[in-house]
Amino acid sequence: MINETIKNEYQITYSGKWLSINQAYNSNRFSRGKVKNDFKAIYKPLLLELGITSQIQKYCLEVRYWSKLDSLNVSAGLKIFEDSAVELGLIINDDKRFGKGITIIPDSTLKHNTYIVKIIELN
Repeated sequence: MINETIKNEYQITYSGKWLSINQAYNSNRFSRGKVKNDFKAIYKPLLLELGITSQIQKYCLEVRYWSKLDSLNVSAGLKIFEDSAVELGLIINDDKRFGKGITIIPDSTLKHNTYIVKIIELN
């Protein structure tokens, strides 16, 4: 987010199981699609509740969380969250022209298995 100004911030709070990299690695090719779709079914309704009215062109993602997962393990669920936003048309695309970074922050003040995800729209 270097030298970028914030246009809007959209935040969801989710409590429950999160897709970890370990879970994604341990899924075989037949179950991987089901696991991905199961998490998209959780994330899409949360994304629709944000009330995003125009497609986001440039953004960063931030997740604050508290669970047994280490920071990098959280990234698999964040990728499915981002893919869900693209599929819904909320974000134009998730490649590096539009997605400008991610921040993953463990936060011990949150309840166990709580994830606060921000889509930070940039100018």
